[in-house]
Amino acid sequence: ASGGVEPEGVARLKRFMASDDGRAFVMVNLTAQRETPATTPGDKTPAEAMAHYMAYMLPQMLRRASHPAFVGPAQFAAMDLFGIEGADGWDQAALVRYRSRRDLMEIVANPEMQERHPYKIASLEKTIAFPVSPAIYFGDLRLLLGLALLAATALADMALYRRRAR
Repeated sequence: ASGGVEPEGVARLKRFMASDDGRAFVMVNLTAQRETPATTPGDKTPAEAMAHYMAYMLPQMLRRASHPAFVGPAQFAAMDLFGIEGADGWDQAALVRYRSRRDLMEIVANPEMQERHPYKIASLEKTIAFPVSPAIYFGDLRLLLGLALLAATALADMALYRRRAR
């Protein structure tokens, strides 16, 4: 079942999965929140509607070693814009690292996603999300953990060396 996704979206998702290389990727997300939400059960505010969506998404991502790598508010309108209308104003940017395309499919194919995704759509005026293969990615938790362990080892070695030098 397409779960209410437009046919072109289903076709795009099939092409994305057909070209799966099994490697991690980063989803680039730009979002602009609505002032008032589209209709949602319980008349949630845009922030409440997005929180309802993320209450499902974040645990699902973390279970699969996927995580937000960067999230931040826009500081100003687009500084370089060409060949695209209505893309000058965004509220937030986020980079989300997924371990694999298969992990993303497990998340979006879950029936609970069919209930939650309309809340995301109701909270947003516009959004764009596209996957990228990272060439340079310093936000990888494995790299950060390795650097932290290296630093801790170096500090411990320095402390032991000072004791022996005395």
